Amino acid sequence: MGVGSFGDNGELYFEIHLSGNNAKIPTGEPEP
Repeated sequence: MGVGSFGDNGELYFEIHLSGNNAKIPTGEPEP
């Protein structure tokens, strides 16, 4: 459903694909 990725700030983002749109939600906890 979602794919983990890193944003420009280096934080881990979860990409949620809804209706073909990508919504990136910052988790606030970067992967080690």
